[in-house]
Amino acid sequence: GERCGVGPATVTKATSTAGDGTMACGLVSGPNGVVVQAGGSDVVILLNLQIKGLGTGLIGIRCLSGAELHVEHCEIRGFSQEGIDIAPSGSGKAFVGNTELRDNAAGAIYVHPGASAFVDAMLDHVLMQGNARGLRAEDGSIVAVHGSTAAEHTTNGFVALAAVRAVDLTLSASVSPLHGAGGVYSGRSEA
Repeated sequence: GERCGVGPATVTKATSTAGDGTMACGLVSGPNGVVVQAGGSDVVILLNLQIKGLGTGLIGIRCLSGAELHVEHCEIRGFSQEGIDIAPSGSGKAFVGNTELRDNAAGAIYVHPGASAFVDAMLDHVLMQGNARGLRAEDGSIVAVHGSTAAEHTTNGFVALAAVRAVDLTLSASVSPLHGAGGVYSGRSEA
């Protein structure tokens, strides 16, 4: 059955959280949906979840620490900032697969590690549609995107910004049509 009305959650240790295969949804009208503040060796898996921001929730999934974050078979929509914000203070890995991100006011996925940290991220079969932007990767990000779509954003589809440190963004078998700006953009600041 459908489970709804679950409020925001904070994950502080290694865990696997899964919906029941049909739909599990968190309705968030104020703060962040899921905040990950796990230990440096912890792996966090979020599976089969539907997280809705109702237009006023801030961020769908916000990762501040942990060794690995896996977001698989999820739908994240309607947040006033990003759908997924990967901003760890230490280095880590992130995997987003078979996930849809729609109607998030700032963007679908934002990868921006702390000043001396690095994030290795993989997006596989991710649909980013109707957000302000698709993927934005900043200083210290190493992101590989495969089989994914960034479409109909008000600004750019895929963005790599290297203001202080290098960014490595690799796109394969992916498309980026129908944006207010560019399909793929790189530089020191976003136009």
